[in-house]
Amino acid sequence: QTLPGSRDLSSFCPRAGRALLVRHWPDFRRSLELVEPGLAPRQLWIGPQALVATACSRGGERIWALLVEGVGRPSLTLISLDRRGSVLAQRRLSRWELEPGTGLSYDPTSDRLAVVLRPLEQGQGPPPPAQVVLIEATSLTPLPLQQEALQAIWLPAG
Repeated sequence: QTLPGSRDLSSFCPRAGRALLVRHWPDFRRSLELVEPGLAPRQLWIGPQALVATACSRGGERIWALLVEGVGRPSLTLISLDRRGSVLAQRRLSRWELEPGTGLSYDPTSDRLAVVLRPLEQGQGPPPPAQVVLIEATSLTPLPLQQEALQAIWLPAG
């Protein structure tokens, strides 16, 4: 099914049939929209940054987005939003870059996000391996696990 207006599906909220869409605007901005059954998409965030990964709580009460800004040495920022689009928290992940092809995953039981990040290079030699980073969903505090990975997701509760 085609989404109208240059929109891409970013992630599903596990309950209530809600989803997050990324809309690409002609002036190169991007916006994050919440789609609820029977309603038009509602814009939660808009900006010039690249929107590279999203996650939401079960019913879409809280939404998280990873943003990348800059060229050459891009900067990664994680924001937390409520369902109205108000920013609840923001944290710059300045020592990290997102592993290409990975996403952001939320676990409601532990109230943590899982993501695969690569430490930014600190000089010469081979690039450091990507690793799993757990992020506390309210304070956005990252906790790197000393575990190499290419992908990390929370399995939904049965």
